[in-house]
Amino acid sequence: MSLLLVKVGGSLFDLPTLGIAIEHWLAQQSEGQILLLAGGGDFVEALRKYQPLHHLNDVDSHWLAVRALGISARMLAQILPGKPLLEEFEPSLPQERILVLDGHRFLEWDEKNTGALPKSWSVTTDSIAVRAGGQLGASRVVLLKSRDFPFDGNWLKAAREGYVDGHFPTIAAETTLSLECLNFRGWMQLAGYQKS
Repeated sequence: MSLLLVKVGGSLFDLPTLGIAIEHWLAQQSEGQILLLAGGGDFVEALRKYQPLHHLNDVDSHWLAVRALGISARMLAQILPGKPLLEEFEPSLPQERILVLDGHRFLEWDEKNTGALPKSWSVTTDSIAVRAGGQLGASRVVLLKSRDFPFDGNWLKAAREGYVDGHFPTIAAETTLSLECLNFRGWMQLAGYQKS
């Protein structure tokens, strides 16, 4: 069964019609199974703000931010009723067509595997989506964002401009997955889910 991994950017969580719009968009996807990874959004931004204030090191801050992904995953599962939360990754994925991936539990599980992601602010759910897609057998990863991707496939430039995280060009160069970005705010506006 073909597998699609979709990162739902944390910047989209302020949209009141996000759930119904995601349901509509997912219905248009042809893959047999879809995993949704919730971005950290404001949950993680609060930790980023407090790190220098309290002199927290990068590794500890990384794991605090990763724990926040468990919260955003549960919130996304509430926004999309009936979509189970995926917290176990062996021996195989459950059969439901759409699952919400707990990013915290995934990264804990992935720690024992070769090529685990760096533990720093250079890694966000952009890179986590690619890593999870590769580890769980996806063929395509789509990043749902709040703005257009004007970089013509140049991930290094996209990282320099803050569109993706700093580690993303490295993991993108190493993967065979199809990587796409979608301005989901723009898509929602065109589809009539939000006013301009």
